[in-house]
Amino acid sequence: MNAPRKAGSKTKSVNYEHHSRSWVFDAFVPILGLLTGFVGSIYSSNIRDAFPFASNTWGMKIISSNISVSASIFWILLITFVVSLAIQQFQRYMRRKVDQDTLTKQITDLKSVLGTMPPVDFMDALSKAIQDCDNYVTEQKAISEYPIPEGDDDTKRAIVLARDRRNQARFILSNMIALANQWDNTLISGPHGAIYRGNIMLFRSREELAKLNNFEASNLFSHTKFIVASDAKTAFESVDGILDLDLLMTYRDTELHRIM
Repeated sequence: MNAPRKAGSKTKSVNYEHHSRSWVFDAFVPILGLLTGFVGSIYSSNIRDAFPFASNTWGMKIISSNISVSASIFWILLITFVVSLAIQQFQRYMRRKVDQDTLTKQITDLKSVLGTMPPVDFMDALSKAIQDCDNYVTEQKAISEYPIPEGDDDTKRAIVLARDRRNQARFILSNMIALANQWDNTLISGPHGAIYRGNIMLFRSREELAKLNNFEASNLFSHTKFIVASDAKTAFESVDGILDLDLLMTYRDTELHRIM
């Protein structure tokens, strides 16, 4: 019973045989060149007196009696050497081209891998951003539990702001955008100098849209861009729901862009 062979074993065997043949051929060409030169130096006088160097042989009919064996051997060796040398140089050119293409692909793959890796200090920045967001949300939650005082406008605004969860969403968005900016700016390909925006969109179902009063429905319908209808009621009845962008839950990295 024959033992199973791995798929890669045949490929390795073929590569080994190819390299073996290439090594033998590379060794054969210079040896053939030395042999050609040796024969040419030994039988130089015979070669010089034979075709094509001897002008008296140009019009002669080629028969066995006027063929120089030593000159014929030299010319056969020389032609074989020239052809072999041309084949060798072509093979070397193809090997260099394959190696260059392989190296270029490896460099491209390496750039792609490096481009998807986080910057050296990104994990520290990510950890700090998570901690900052957690501290901010905890702090805002604690502030929101205070009763709104009378007369102190600053404290009143702080408590009202803390009770608005959209403000916390903006803070988290600002940290996410800062992280994205830090990641992208380490890439050679950029995008450098880009302006980053983040937002949270709320899905309003058809049932929720039906509960809106006329003013709320008209206000929402006024900034919908992809619904063609004459009025809000007709528009909202024709969809399963819409994504509503709340401007208070958007953030743009204006400050980061100005610094860059």
